Amino acid sequence: MSLKDRFKEELEKFKDSSLKVAKKAGDSILEEYEKGLGLDSRKKKREEELGEKFDVPKVNKKGATLYGKAKTGVIRRNLYFPYGDWRHKLIVGGTGSGKNTWAENFVVNCPHGVAFLDNAKGSSVDNILRASSNEQLKKTIVLDHSIREQPLAVATVESIDNIFENDMLVSQWEDFFISNFDIGDKFRTRKVIRNALKAVFGVDNMTVLDAVEFVRNQDFRTYILNKLLGEDYRDVKRYWNEFDEMSDSKQLNYIEPFLNRTGNIKGDTILKTTLGQIPKEKLDYEKWVNENYKVLIKIPEKQLPAEAVRIISSLHMLNFWRACLSRGDVFDQPSKQFTVICDEPQGWLGKNTKVLDNIFSKARAYRMNVMCLIQSTEQIKDESSKLLNVILHNQPDIIALSYADIDGFRNFDWQNLSDYSFLARVNSHKFVGKSLKPVTSNAERPKKEALAFCSHMRDKYNRHYLDVLNRIERRHRRWEEGASVIESQSQSESLDSGTKTTSSIDSQTKTSESSDSSIITNW
Repeated sequence: MSLKDRFKEELEKFKDSSLKVAKKAGDSILEEYEKGLGLDSRKKKREEELGEKFDVPKVNKKGATLYGKAKTGVIRRNLYFPYGDWRHKLIVGGTGSGKNTWAENFVVNCPHGVAFLDNAKGSSVDNILRASSNEQLKKTIVLDHSIREQPLAVATVESIDNIFENDMLVSQWEDFFISNFDIGDKFRTRKVIRNALKAVFGVDNMTVLDAVEFVRNQDFRTYILNKLLGEDYRDVKRYWNEFDEMSDSKQLNYIEPFLNRTGNIKGDTILKTTLGQIPKEKLDYEKWVNENYKVLIKIPEKQLPAEAVRIISSLHMLNFWRACLSRGDVFDQPSKQFTVICDEPQGWLGKNTKVLDNIFSKARAYRMNVMCLIQSTEQIKDESSKLLNVILHNQPDIIALSYADIDGFRNFDWQNLSDYSFLARVNSHKFVGKSLKPVTSNAERPKKEALAFCSHMRDKYNRHYLDVLNRIERRHRRWEEGASVIESQSQSESLDSGTKTTSSIDSQTKTSESSDSSIITNW
């Protein structure tokens, strides 16, 4: 019990008015004394009253995630998100309020899988690595986009044999192109994108850049279309055969909107080397999601163009969502929980509202939740008024470290909330809590070890940009050579049979093993 509380307890025993005067004088003296020690008794009193007034949730800590502390009366206890927690979260806090410190603690303390998209300097990733145990580091991945000269592939798609799964994948990527490249949402343009994606995704190890090249380069189209076997791709072949029979001017009318908007991929070195690169080592999102990995992703907005940050961040989010979808409905398996933390996501999620709405509304069944770190709700509204509605409509848990323009938070006495405290609404419980100490206060290792870990991950996943550009050019050259081989074979066969060569939807001439090997494997 503090000196002030002891003094109060003794004075309450007496009713004499003169003693009440003495009590007030004593309070005043103690307040001055506490101020001299850097304490603010009024804030402390306010928090004690709030702790008693609001309902702090009780959670079984087994398998749960520690995220703060709360005081109820004279007792201070730990706060936990429950085991298998599926609720989305909105963390609101201005600069210096401790928002990133809060998120770093969440990543270090959570026992389930988590991905952290760090759009700031990348220092949060370094802090998390310093605070992680050796056991945690065994299942920690760092994907680093911070060094422009060493890009990391993020847009490779493996072929899917099941045509229904292929259709789902195509639909997601179609929306990605429309949203992230400001392509006019016209039926004819969508049809071009859909048929290009469906063809490209029928072949293994294709990239986003390949989808653009497929539309632009007829030689590449010839090569890919002749790789597609079976009845499942009959309509795709018909579409592109009919396209090739159009006049040049009509073809241009069809594909110009798409090529104009996506042309920046080839013109921007960062986008070209990131979206056109076959990965040095597979980015195994499904493994990371299913086996409770911590995936830390550096995408610093101060070191990369805004468009690159938006597109790279969107692709990572889409890939994690696809990985969760691939395992089916696992809501009855709380151990499958996976959280994606987005640091100030309004700059890129705002253009992906449709995808985000799909994630927020359906993620519960797949045990995925999204945590958004923002400075203010106004910050989101400036980018996308729909985005905030999507987030709040799904009733997320809210942690507010500073003023939040949200129902139930506006009239709170924010001036008297002490530093690193927060007002929370978690699973319908409303209360005041205190953030945990910075993870580096008890760091397991020095900063140089964290940096060495990041360097090791770059060696594993990143390539030098000149090497990437060279590989892309060699691939394109081999596509054209492969198309020439196919055309020569087709002409030879037609001469042997005495018939005229035609472009048929049933034409499924396969490239010889030697040419196929030279085009696909010998990077």
